[in-house]
Amino acid sequence: MKFVLSALLAGSFLLSAAEIDFNRDIRPILSDKCFHCHGPDGGEFGEMWKGGLRLDVEDAAKADLSEIKFQVKNAKRKAEGKELSTKKSKARFAIVPGKPEESSLIERVFTDDEDDIMPPSDSLHSLSVAQRNLLKDWIEQGAPWGKHWSFEAPVKAELPSVKNSDWIKTEIDNFVLRQLEANNLKPSPETDKTTWIRRVTLDLTGLPPKPEDVDRFLGDDSGKSYEKVVDRLLTSQAYAERMTLEWLDAARYADTSGYQYDSPRTMWPWRDWVINAFHKNIPYDQFVTEQLAGDLLPNATLQQKIATGFNRNHGFTIEGGTIDEEYRVQYVNDRVNTFGTVFLGLTMDCTRCHNHKYDQLTAKDYYSISAFFDKIKERGRVGGRPLASEPVANMPLYDGEEVKRMEQELHASLKSPMSAGDEAKYKTWYDEFYAQKSSLKVVSAVSSGGSTVEKLEDYSFKFTGKIPNEDTYTFIADADTGQFNSLSLEVLPDPSMVKNGPGRADNGNGVLSFITLQVGTKGDPKSFKNIRLREAYADHTQKGFSVGNILKNNTNGWAIEGNNKHDKRIAVVGIQKPFKTKADQQFRIRLHFKSPHAKHSFGRVRLNLFEAKAKEAFATLKMKEDFTKGKIKENKLKEYYLKNFDRKVGALVAKLNREKKNIVQVMVMEEKPDVRKTHILERGEYDKKGEEVFAETPAALPPFKADYPKNRLGLAKWLVDETNPLFSRVTVNRYWQMLFGIGLVKTTEDFGSQGEKPSHPELLDWLSVDFRESGWDLRQLMKKIVLSATYRQSSNIRSDIEDPENRLMARGARFRLQGELIRDQALYAAGMLSAKTGGPSVYPYQPAGLWMELSNRPGFRMIYKQDTGESLYRKSMYTFWKRALPNPSMTAFDAPERDICVVKRAQTNTPLQALTLMHDPTYQEAARVMAVDVLNDNPNIDDAIVQAFRKVLTRKPAADEIEILKDVYTQKMSILNKRPELITGQLSVGEFESRNNLDQKKLAAFTTVCHTLFNLSETITRN
Repeated sequence: MKFVLSALLAGSFLLSAAEIDFNRDIRPILSDKCFHCHGPDGGEFGEMWKGGLRLDVEDAAKADLSEIKFQVKNAKRKAEGKELSTKKSKARFAIVPGKPEESSLIERVFTDDEDDIMPPSDSLHSLSVAQRNLLKDWIEQGAPWGKHWSFEAPVKAELPSVKNSDWIKTEIDNFVLRQLEANNLKPSPETDKTTWIRRVTLDLTGLPPKPEDVDRFLGDDSGKSYEKVVDRLLTSQAYAERMTLEWLDAARYADTSGYQYDSPRTMWPWRDWVINAFHKNIPYDQFVTEQLAGDLLPNATLQQKIATGFNRNHGFTIEGGTIDEEYRVQYVNDRVNTFGTVFLGLTMDCTRCHNHKYDQLTAKDYYSISAFFDKIKERGRVGGRPLASEPVANMPLYDGEEVKRMEQELHASLKSPMSAGDEAKYKTWYDEFYAQKSSLKVVSAVSSGGSTVEKLEDYSFKFTGKIPNEDTYTFIADADTGQFNSLSLEVLPDPSMVKNGPGRADNGNGVLSFITLQVGTKGDPKSFKNIRLREAYADHTQKGFSVGNILKNNTNGWAIEGNNKHDKRIAVVGIQKPFKTKADQQFRIRLHFKSPHAKHSFGRVRLNLFEAKAKEAFATLKMKEDFTKGKIKENKLKEYYLKNFDRKVGALVAKLNREKKNIVQVMVMEEKPDVRKTHILERGEYDKKGEEVFAETPAALPPFKADYPKNRLGLAKWLVDETNPLFSRVTVNRYWQMLFGIGLVKTTEDFGSQGEKPSHPELLDWLSVDFRESGWDLRQLMKKIVLSATYRQSSNIRSDIEDPENRLMARGARFRLQGELIRDQALYAAGMLSAKTGGPSVYPYQPAGLWMELSNRPGFRMIYKQDTGESLYRKSMYTFWKRALPNPSMTAFDAPERDICVVKRAQTNTPLQALTLMHDPTYQEAARVMAVDVLNDNPNIDDAIVQAFRKVLTRKPAADEIEILKDVYTQKMSILNKRPELITGQLSVGEFESRNNLDQKKLAAFTTVCHTLFNLSETITRN
């Protein structure tokens, strides 16, 4: 007799009344049919509970409806300032335990009156006869209640007893077999060892096994052969990458920022952190904690901060017309939704605008969680085209060992004795370093605004008296004969100025708008011409007022922040072309103060010309200032001189500095507790702030412990606490889904009332507790599953049971591989797949012009530049992921765009997938390269077919399969004999060079055989 799965999972009505269970049998009916009107969302006063009935809470469901309606009515009247009502209707109950005849719920669901029947006839939620009877029988037995199963803490039950105990290999099997035996079913036979090693290798590494690994496994008769394979796989780098690939969808990782321009971003260092974490097998609670709150850990490392990029993987906009706060709120919403989906399995987004319609989650819960993620200083609209938006962490890309070697070489150079000539040069510099010498002899200085000018003994000029709103200081100066490369400006503090500082504004500040340098003949004002200036350096710049502004008459100018800091300021500008002075020439230097901030001129300044270039001149001035203040000791002057003026040492310093500057900015979290308050947003609108809320977890879940900090670190502690009923369940379920194609809970993203109940509840709970008790050892969890008899079963379809989704696990799982693994498998079989781990994303083959189709503004276009060499053959997980248009070979196989977190990919079968396998150059190229490799080893076609077959499918081909592939080869040879011009086209696909002395026609024909193997259903299916 054929067993029907629906009778087990959905047909609880077939059970006798004595077996009725609220969570299993009643709650799904109420949730699906009734909660929309009688669920958690009752509105502000409860007015949305139709008839005063609320069915998601026991006390409310069994309460006097007339009393509830009376209270709701008065609550509204009180809010409106009206007189309260004193009358209420006769008591009426929807549910009277043990008395269905007195329960209005039963009356309404059984009535034939279209005006009274519940659910309403036009609601599309009608109850079946069996469901009505089940509700009646449940009330008759006393209407026992219970929390939703996923909100109850998991319990590690005793292992079930089974009849066929010999079948058991791990604890998992007890639970699976108990259910099979309860339904008079037997497990499927164990699959053959070749199929198992292919299955487990694909599942744990994303790659097929090598033929030599298969042979070693088949020849191992020890009782540990399966375990040896699993241990080898779990410690491999490929396992870490496979687990990371699974995590990227959940973490919505992408290499672009989404929204209108979908511009590039730099987040791959976070991806590298994930790979490293899986490779080290850090405890899963630590894995999650560092991603949620690594920056809040004591003495947080750079890598722990980078881990928090998980929270910043959402997109950001650079569009100028967007409202900053609107988009900032969207980013926070994304973090809340991701947190709820990935770690709690709850549809948190349903509560962004109102209380949840089906689960006991409120809008207040939503914004209380958002308060944990709301305390970073970020912007909603990011200006320009940044690769990262604040807050960021700087991650060095340089080789630490190489830097260490260069530092040792530099140290040795600094300690080596100077030659006599170099010593003399140093002595000259040393004397000049101490001298108060000026190469610029100012002969006149005037203020266009009428300020009084006084020349001081240290060659500086002080401006006092009248302070105009705008001013220009003009200096006429002679100069020593020589060549000059830079002009310095020192802004000096003075006791006569505001706060004894350098600026003349009321607050002590000053802003230089721009500077001009001219040269002309003495006595001929009309002869002066501009000298072009280039780079600018300053020892201090007020935020938003860069020193570079003084080169281009920028409105902001260079602000010295004299209102806060009252010290000396130094700026140096470079002369574009070295200038040689003549005896009859003079300089005219003008400092223009045109800031919108009135009276923001400088009080005392000193000018000078330097033979050194701007960077060196600035360094010398800064060095002298630090030396004067005692920040630098005299014994360090020679070291400074060598670094800045010795060619060999200077080159080494420059190289070392370039290496150390080789960094990348990564978006991270950085807590700013006082940055803003969090409010409930009415209808989710960013500008409609309601009640202020504080960081807290949902009231329906276990409480947030008093000793947990009210920040993301505390949230992580609450999440992994043993009292949390969801985190471990949701995690275990997601990895079960990875290995079986479907979770123990089918709705991986929804463990709430609208989600599907577990197919094996006790197994899910047992694994959840065991995972936690193991110290959150993910490898142990994976090992326990893949070594089970349940996992080892044959995946052949069974005719004695209708269970297309394999919910009973009466056979091994069978499902199509995801696109990344299909591509990687082809490259791996051909020996082309790069073993390089981590690093920036790459650009493999892609049809030309795709990105241009999505570019709506020329200046923001991203041009797809296909990689060459090894980068073409990196694993698919490293492919550059553009949210608006991911690699088409991946999207053909249901890869998501990653605009939002995805914990379960779609599984479709479309003609486009077949076309991708046939025409994507990756598969044609891989077929060619593999054909060269195989034919070099096997001149005989039969032997070549066997080897190619094993490379792709792991197993050896049957005799009839060899004949079929030989026929493919023969037919292709026949075609090429007639049309030899096709050979060149087929063998020229792709850039991978394979040197060979093979017959080109034979190679082209066998390439077709290999290409056929890549297109087989068995190749892209995990059996």
